[in-house]
Amino acid sequence: MRFAGGAPLDDDGWRDAFNVTLSSHERSATLRWDPPARLFPYDVDSVTNSEAGLERTRQGFCVLVAWFVDLAPGQRLTAAIEASTRPL
Repeated sequence: MRFAGGAPLDDDGWRDAFNVTLSSHERSATLRWDPPARLFPYDVDSVTNSEAGLERTRQGFCVLVAWFVDLAPGQRLTAAIEASTRPL
């Protein structure tokens, strides 16, 4: 799975869950949150300089769950994120 450098997923909609298959670990992972939020996934890569030139190695990925909040003084936002995994 590849992400487009921090761009939101293929739509402008708000989401309440994200699923990913971790084939190298033979697991599936799910993130769920409330209230719905925008999702910004990023690849995490390292770059090294070798005899062959610059080499990029994928280390993992990051999922940023973002809420755009506009609260009045004294108003509160309560949010929850749940993560779970299961075997493939």
